[in-house]
Amino acid sequence: MRLTVTDLNGRTNQEIKNIYVESTTPTPQFTITPTSKRLKASEFTLDASNSSDIDVINGVDALEYEWLFSTEDINIVSTENDNEKMIVQFNKKGKHKITLRVTDKY
Repeated sequence: MRLTVTDLNGRTNQEIKNIYVESTTPTPQFTITPTSKRLKASEFTLDASNSSDIDVINGVDALEYEWLFSTEDINIVSTENDNEKMIVQFNKKGKHKITLRVTDKY
């Protein structure tokens, strides 16, 4: 950034300052809640609405959500707000790993 000052006699002087602009890193967080459907015991709601980024709070950025599963044997029943929230059914018993990747525009 450059600031130039001119006095009444037409003399000028200037100063240059460097400005560094950075984006904050999003903080992913999610909850897993089993549905109350007795016939669908493997159905869960995944909710990432508690994820945060100060740039989003200030209104200058937006978050994108990507869910990664350790198995491909799932059914995605529904999604909301560009994958911020989803309902998923697991087709096999066992331990499943879920990873949430949250990114911003920057």
